[in-house]
Amino acid sequence: MKSTIVIAAALALCGSAFAGTGVVDTVKKDAKQIGSSFNRDMHRIARGDLGPDQAAAQPSTGSQSSAMGAGPSDSSVSSGRQARMDAAYANWQRTHR
Repeated sequence: MKSTIVIAAALALCGSAFAGTGVVDTVKKDAKQIGSSFNRDMHRIARGDLGPDQAAAQPSTGSQSSAMGAGPSDSSVSSGRQARMDAAYANWQRTHR
């Protein structure tokens, strides 16, 4: 019981000492600025709103999917290849029914 009172008193004194010096307010203000800056940056990234220096640092690829291993999105796939893919898919469907 005595230790609980001593701990509570120590926390109250430390809390009031920090509050008296403005440390808590400064930390809260800095944390809010960091959060706001992070939020603003994430929104800019999501919109693709990059400045000229940031845009120059970004690689210029025509298609994001091609960077992940996907082929071009236009109709440059040969008809022979497309026919083989269609036949393989039809064969797969027959065996998995």
